[in-house]
Amino acid sequence: DAIVDLTLRVSDLIDDQTGTWDHNLVRQLIDEEDVNLVLNTKINLSRADKLIWGFSKNGRYDVKSGGSVPEKWQKPPASFLKCNVGSSLDEGSSIAGAAWVVRDTRGIVLLHSRRAFANVSSLQQANVMALHWAAEAMSDLKFKKVVFEFSALEVKKAMDHPLLCFGHFQPVSHALSAIYSIRDAKISYVTSSCNLIANLIAVSVTRDQRYQSYVARNGPAWLATQIGQEASA
Repeated sequence: DAIVDLTLRVSDLIDDQTGTWDHNLVRQLIDEEDVNLVLNTKINLSRADKLIWGFSKNGRYDVKSGGSVPEKWQKPPASFLKCNVGSSLDEGSSIAGAAWVVRDTRGIVLLHSRRAFANVSSLQQANVMALHWAAEAMSDLKFKKVVFEFSALEVKKAMDHPLLCFGHFQPVSHALSAIYSIRDAKISYVTSSCNLIANLIAVSVTRDQRYQSYVARNGPAWLATQIGQEASA
């Protein structure tokens, strides 16, 4: 089999003679179900070599970086809510766990939810499904001005390099579309220590076989101490 160079830039996928996508190379690199999405992406040869997601005003999501990376959960800015999204996967049963937790500017949990997904083939898939499900839930609840936080590194990589996220271009784009259908929504990648509560609830789904889904006010009683500590920080 041919070896594909995963360090290719976007410009490397463009035919120098026609100034359009190199169809053969795109089909080698991109999963078949996502090929048309890439080929239908307009190319602007006058701009810098990059491809960005087109769902927010600047086409990007927020990534906390540099010396300012927080080590634990932080309260959302004034007038915003924060929705942390967690996920887990039991590879033996192909069942994924998902959870979201919504908190206000005081760090008080307003609502939380958990659920299971069946026939999930990878943690990457579970991560994207959880993010999409959480966004749809926020939309159904009519929430606005929501900061979504997730700590799934593979999803971050897919957002950073959409052309190289084999088989996940379409699911990630659908998740982002759901998020940015919410007025004034934002999305940030954070470290797992900043996403502890949502991840713990998601893990409890697969670890303890808590497959029944629900939405409840406040936070789960068994995490009250951790939630209180984060709110008081």
